[in-house]
Amino acid sequence: MKYNVLSKALDNLRNHGKHTKIPEIIVCASICDYLKANNLLKERLSTNLSDDFVYLIDKHKSFSQLKDHLTDREIRFFEQNTELFYKELKEESFVGKDLDAEDQDILEIVSNKLISKTESFDFFSKKSFAPAITSWLTEGKTGLKAYSPFNNLFDIDTELSADNSLLIATTDHYSLLAKMIYLCCKGRNSISLLSLTPMDLKTPTNRFDIAFSFPPIAIRLEKHSDFFEIKLIEDLLERVSERFCVITIVGMSNSSSRGLNEFREKIINTGKLQSVVELPGGFVPFSGLSCLAWCFDCNKNNNGNVTFIDLSRNECKDKKNSGRTLFEFNDYAIKNLTNGLNHKEDELVKNVSLNEIKANGNILTPSRYVLSKEEQEAKNKILQGDTKLSDVVEILRTQIIRPLDDGNTYYEVSASDINQMGVIENPSRIILQTEDNVSQRNLLKKDDIIFALKGSIGKVGLVTEEQDNWLLNQSFVILRVKNKNWPVEFVFRQLKSNNMKIYLQSQAIGSVIPSLSVADLKDIPLVSPTKELIDEQKRKHERQVELTKQLHEITAELEELNCF
Repeated sequence: MKYNVLSKALDNLRNHGKHTKIPEIIVCASICDYLKANNLLKERLSTNLSDDFVYLIDKHKSFSQLKDHLTDREIRFFEQNTELFYKELKEESFVGKDLDAEDQDILEIVSNKLISKTESFDFFSKKSFAPAITSWLTEGKTGLKAYSPFNNLFDIDTELSADNSLLIATTDHYSLLAKMIYLCCKGRNSISLLSLTPMDLKTPTNRFDIAFSFPPIAIRLEKHSDFFEIKLIEDLLERVSERFCVITIVGMSNSSSRGLNEFREKIINTGKLQSVVELPGGFVPFSGLSCLAWCFDCNKNNNGNVTFIDLSRNECKDKKNSGRTLFEFNDYAIKNLTNGLNHKEDELVKNVSLNEIKANGNILTPSRYVLSKEEQEAKNKILQGDTKLSDVVEILRTQIIRPLDDGNTYYEVSASDINQMGVIENPSRIILQTEDNVSQRNLLKKDDIIFALKGSIGKVGLVTEEQDNWLLNQSFVILRVKNKNWPVEFVFRQLKSNNMKIYLQSQAIGSVIPSLSVADLKDIPLVSPTKELIDEQKRKHERQVELTKQLHEITAELEELNCF
């Protein structure tokens, strides 16, 4: 299937079938692909979609199960919305086109193309991830009862239904039928469907051996209620007898909200959580969302340990097949994933005790525990500190600054205003504010230390002069030293050290916009001041100032020498 041919067919779709949705595209592409693979396309070229449905249901065993699910009305629905597209797809995308080893599966191309246009997450696939997870779920067994509720990871259903019976449940009836038709085209025979709403999780009364779900992201059943993913995991803990896996956003693993913290503590205490896999931004195509795979074994206790697998790192990317908004795993990533699911420690895998997890506030984000050699060395150095930051400084949260049309002139301080030495230079962004505005809480004073909690984690700056119109950007907090025994410069130099920056970045969460919680900020360890340490840091600071001055002079001379 040549990409430009399919693109032409999709252009025709936009011109002729404006109401056609992804489920109908999946149906058309799947039927065309099946007819081509079975050398039936030529004889079926002049037929319409409904005729092909009836033909396949009557003549091919894989489609016989559709009799119980597909009504005449539904067949007409698919045909009415796809009549022109189906014909053009058969004629332009298949007839006379040679399929070679480099051609991609038509479904994957169609779904990715449509996803990019509709910003939908339905029907995307991760071929390298699906076999590894399915292998862990099934343990090589066949004939299992598998459950797939609200699942958007298409290839998992394909893998699970290869040797097992599969119940697919979701809210969108036509998406459900489209998925089943696709699986029929793949020769899957033991599939059943269930229309289910998130409110009706308890509807299926039967139990299952295994299950997998990648549900809609961060939806709530009702206003102010728990996330749906919590209810889903709790339901699967009751319904599944062996293994299951659920994918959620990373925020479920580290949010300090009371509900999510209690949920994490609850599932930790069940002893059934075996592994947590951190997935990269881009795992969901055309988004930067960071996700986790939670892997449970209801038949086995985790013996007081959870295995963390961090696949969010850049070295896990298959550079040939990955793009800016699409991430494919390489063999290195799959090796670590496979080892981690079997509790074998590897470069990106670490077994962590429940006591350590509880000491970290029940945080279940793998990158918090799986550290590189450099990160581990920096952490060991920082943890030698004997005093918490919150015992030394007052932490002032900043407010969102909304520029006004009228008011006094202020300057907004951001990360770009911090020079090489960590000193805040004259900010350039002018904003208008009134003196009674909440932004006045962001006013900076001499000896204030600013600390980035979002984005530029580890970025630290110092206000060295009196100011009356500098307002701090909301990505930062203000640290004001309250313990007179701690010199401001001494605190500042500890916070801006290389080891501290590496340590803080390893504690940050989120791959798109890294962030650090205020709770983690309060617990940062500092080394208490002594006369020897203060004098040593003063000498280092003076030497840095001297070298920086020389560097500027050398840079200026180089620029001058470059003139013709």
